[in-house]
Amino acid sequence: MELLAPARDLRADAAEAAARGMPVVLLFSLPDCGYCLVVRRNYLLPLQRDLPPARRPVVREVQLDDTAPLRGFDGAPTSGKALAARYRARFAPTVVLVDASGALLAAPIVGGDTTGLYGGYLDNALAEAVRRLASHAGGKPQGERP
Repeated sequence: MELLAPARDLRADAAEAAARGMPVVLLFSLPDCGYCLVVRRNYLLPLQRDLPPARRPVVREVQLDDTAPLRGFDGAPTSGKALAARYRARFAPTVVLVDASGALLAAPIVGGDTTGLYGGYLDNALAEAVRRLASHAGGKPQGERP
């Protein structure tokens, strides 16, 4: 089974995403979460696998209850649990799209794909995030999906 890369150094991830004009996508999950598995496998892994490299957001997974240290967007130590609190991610799965400083670019997507509309929600959030990034940079959106 393919896995998403875990969040370890969000400052480096943010720099990589910013260089492409793309957001950082964070999946807040829990072990053995069936809905998380579906979101990961059906929606987030294809973002990394199927889009051209210049249009790929940086996608990382964060365990909601993880207290292991990781580097935050500002370079300071943080944890998955602290990030979950920052973004008010109380349920798994929760997907947030953020800029290089960690600011939200679109409303979080909370919950799994129970109605078959998750792809549309993710596409809309990604398009909004890319538009907001482009408007701050004064450029043309690079990452809008067809």
